[in-house]
Amino acid sequence: MDQIEYLYFIPLLIYGIALSDIFSEYKRLLHANSHYWPYIILIFILSETAVYNVYTLYNLHKNLETNNYLQYWIFLGPPIIFMLAVNSIVLKDDATNKEKLEKHFKDRVSNTYLLMALYISSHLIPLMSAGTTIDNLVRIFFILVILLNVFSKKDWTFYFLVGLYFMSLILKFNKFLFT
Repeated sequence: MDQIEYLYFIPLLIYGIALSDIFSEYKRLLHANSHYWPYIILIFILSETAVYNVYTLYNLHKNLETNNYLQYWIFLGPPIIFMLAVNSIVLKDDATNKEKLEKHFKDRVSNTYLLMALYISSHLIPLMSAGTTIDNLVRIFFILVILLNVFSKKDWTFYFLVGLYFMSLILKFNKFLFT
C-alpha cells in the first residue's frame, strides 16, 4: 500500500459507511405501505451523490501526498459532512408505517438540507475544487435552492430541487458519455 492509497482509505471508508446506511433504506421499497416518495427520492439522490463523489475523489486530489495535516483534515471535511447529512435523514428503525416515515422526513429534512448545502459549499474551497467557474456557479445556485427548501417548507420547492437535480444528472451523464 503506497502513501496515496493509505491517505484515501479514511475518506473512502466514510463514504462507504454513508453508502451502507443509504443502501439499508432500500428495503423500504419492498414494503408497499411505507412508500413516502420524497424520502425515497432523497435516498436515491444521496446514493448517486455518494457514488459520484467516490468515483471522482481521486481525480480531484491527485496530489494528496503533498498536502500537510491541516489540508488532509480539509480533505476529510466533505465526506464527514456527507455522512452527517445521511445520518440526519436515515430512519434507524425498521418501521414500515408511511405516516411515521413522513413525520420523520418532515422533522429531519431541514437538517439534511443544511448539511447538504454545507457539503456543496465545501467543494468551493480552492483545495477541494477542481471545477470550472461554471461548475462553481452551478454549485452556488444549488446551495441557494437547497436553502430555499430549508426556509420555505413547501412541497413544490422539494420537487423543484429534484427537477434541477435530474437535469444536472443528465448533464453529468452527457459529459461522461461524450468525452
